[in-house]
Amino acid sequence: MEPRHGEGDALPRWARYLAIPITGLGLTLLFIHLGFPYEPLVARAFEMIEPQLGITIACDEVWGDIGFFGPAIQARGVVVSRRDSADVEIERLSLRPAWSTSWLRGQPSVYVEARTPIGDVSGEIAVGDPVAVDGSFESLDLAALPIAKYVDGLNLRGSLDAEIDLHYDAENHWIGSATLSVEDGSLGLPGQPIAIPFETLDAQLSLGPEDGIFLTIDSATLVGPMVAASVSGQIARGRRGPDKIDIEFELSVVDETLRPLFRRLGLQLGDDGKIQARLGGTLANPVLR
Repeated sequence: MEPRHGEGDALPRWARYLAIPITGLGLTLLFIHLGFPYEPLVARAFEMIEPQLGITIACDEVWGDIGFFGPAIQARGVVVSRRDSADVEIERLSLRPAWSTSWLRGQPSVYVEARTPIGDVSGEIAVGDPVAVDGSFESLDLAALPIAKYVDGLNLRGSLDAEIDLHYDAENHWIGSATLSVEDGSLGLPGQPIAIPFETLDAQLSLGPEDGIFLTIDSATLVGPMVAASVSGQIARGRRGPDKIDIEFELSVVDETLRPLFRRLGLQLGDDGKIQARLGGTLANPVLR
C-alpha cells in the first residue's frame, strides 16, 4: 500500500494539494497588488468626492496596502483646498471600503483615517446622494482652526475630541448632530476683553435648517477655575443679515475676586456670584437681556 506521504515529505499529500493552489493564488494577488495602478484610481475617487464636498485634493505619494479589513490606499503629503479657506495639510491618509449596508442601497462608502499636524480624524464617508459623514476627531488643536473667520471675535483654544454624524440635504445644508469635548482651553467671547480659562467644555449640538435654525445648542457645560457655566439655545441663519442668536445661560463666577470685574461688564451677579440670563442680538454683536 502506498504511504500517505514519504519519509522526506514535510506535508501530507492533501495539504500539498491545498497549499499549491493557495500559494499560487496568493502570489497572483500579491503581483496584482504590487502592479495595480493606484494613482489613477485615487485620482478618480478624488474626482467623485471633490464636487460633492466643494473641495480640491492633491497628494505627493500614493500606494496600496492590505490589512485586516481588506485592501486600502495610503497617501502622503495630501493637501485639501477650498475656496476662501486655508488649505488643510494631511501628513498621511488611509482610504478603504467601509463595510456598510449603504453599499446595498447603491451608495458606496469609504472609511478614512487621517493624521494631520493639528490632530487625527477618522470616520465613514458615504459618497452619493446624500453625502454623509459619520466620524470622529481626536486631540484637535482648536488654536489652529480659523474659528474667528466664521464668528468674528470668538477665540476658542484647547484640545478637541468630537463625534459627528452629518449629511447634506437637497439645499446643501449640513444636518445632523455633534458631540464635543474640549480640555485645558480658554474661551474669549466677541466684544469681551478677557478670555476665560477652563478645564473642560462639553457640548451636544444639532445642525439643521428647520424653521431657519442653523445650530441648536442642546446642552453645553463649562468648568474652570474662574467660572462655571451651562448654556442652551439656538442660532438662526439670517436671510439678508447676520446670524441671530437666542441663548440662555447660567453663569457662576467661582473666583470671588473676579466678581466686580464681571459686574462692570454688565452682568448682574447675585451675592453668590451666579446669574441666569439670555443672550440675544447677533454673533458679532451679542446683547445681554
